Amino acid sequence: MAAYKLRGAMFDPGRIMERQEYYLRMLPHLARWGYNFLQLHLADDQCCALRFPSRPELAGAGAWTAQQMRRLVAEAARLHLAVVPEIEALGHTRFITAHPKYRRLGEKSAPTGFNALCPSHPETRSLLADILRDTVSIFDSEIIHVGLDEVKFGRCRRCGAGESWRRFGRHAAWVLDMVRGSGRRPAMWSDHLLADPRILKYIGKDVLIFDWHYEPDFHPRSVGFFLERGYEVVAVPATICWLSLVLPNAQNLDNLRTSSARVAPLTRKGREGRGRVVGILNTVWTPWRYLPGAVDFGIALGGHLFHEREESGRFPERFAASFYNLEGGAARRVGGALMRLYETAFSRQLATRIVAGSHGGIAFSREDAREAAARRSPLGEILSTLKGAMPNVGRNRDRFEDLLLSAEVELLLARRGASGRKSSARARADAGRLYDRVLAAWGRERRPDDPYREGHGWEITLLESLKRLS
Repeated sequence: MAAYKLRGAMFDPGRIMERQEYYLRMLPHLARWGYNFLQLHLADDQCCALRFPSRPELAGAGAWTAQQMRRLVAEAARLHLAVVPEIEALGHTRFITAHPKYRRLGEKSAPTGFNALCPSHPETRSLLADILRDTVSIFDSEIIHVGLDEVKFGRCRRCGAGESWRRFGRHAAWVLDMVRGSGRRPAMWSDHLLADPRILKYIGKDVLIFDWHYEPDFHPRSVGFFLERGYEVVAVPATICWLSLVLPNAQNLDNLRTSSARVAPLTRKGREGRGRVVGILNTVWTPWRYLPGAVDFGIALGGHLFHEREESGRFPERFAASFYNLEGGAARRVGGALMRLYETAFSRQLATRIVAGSHGGIAFSREDAREAAARRSPLGEILSTLKGAMPNVGRNRDRFEDLLLSAEVELLLARRGASGRKSSARARADAGRLYDRVLAAWGRERRPDDPYREGHGWEITLLESLKRLS
């Protein structure tokens, strides 16, 4: 029996959309790895990956049409995978307010990276009602996720100076009722409810709470907060998130392990009136940070951890054998190299200090140089093992090439950090050639001209970091 009733993977086409074929290719892998639902984060500040029939002007380049999405949903159903749509309905909504037609719906807030629709504007509910009705007509999932995370209200003459928690709660209540009225179950992220529990008076007990925490030492106290109040919860770790750049790292793998282990006892029914954990979701955030083939192992590991009650020591070898069609010793060597690669990969903080000289006000230091130097030899050995296996890779060669390129980027970071960020003309030329190869790989699954691959405001991206190093 599976450890969790609901076992999900989440992709983030609302930031950058992979080519539609990518998602179709991933469906049988997700089913094989133990997942039973795919959550699609379809809309965010950067774009909207679904063309709503009632509001087609919101769609980004390459967005699914309703017919194309129905085909994806049908193919997923054939593999016993539900497809859960997530449509942001308050914050993360520049996909709406950046459009000239709807700029008036955005609240004017300080440039923190977060934002909000104006919940008091008469057109806000009309627009959201249209796209939610479209969503229900396209997806057959029991669950409709409406986001409601990381909302930053601003100055608004319509809303006045009232308490923000009431403003949030009243709007959330309306959005959740829209979902209920369609015969579906509403779901939302947990962060605002934890920050101000007074909002809970607007939130019915039928709402499925997605409680996200991405730190390595996952603690279930916030999950317990909702269980004590009678809610059902989906715990949410991440294969890749704000802690990672280029590759998932040891922090991400530990987050997957601790979350799945520590929350598992909470799946059992408790006393009357107490909720329980009904599922777990492996999130794959912010696609500008990685090549698609770099995250396959982390997604597969999450599925293994969510389905089985104990982690198998042979999982890396089995993954290499199945996904890359490697045999015997080659599968063992590549499996071991994969695990070492992710455990050796740089955190985003250290990678950014190597690339830009500082991160969060902390400058690149002698200790950073020492840590980078310590990784140089292991990364070289890992890369050598992976390159040696390349001739034997019989399946998903393009994804294996993504992995090789990502390992080369990690080794470049190690060398640059070990040198104290100094570089020769030859080293810069090598980085430039690597940039060209990574850009070409980017274009296999994504548009090479995607506007979000570089210069994403507060974030250093994979390609931007290579450009800075060249």
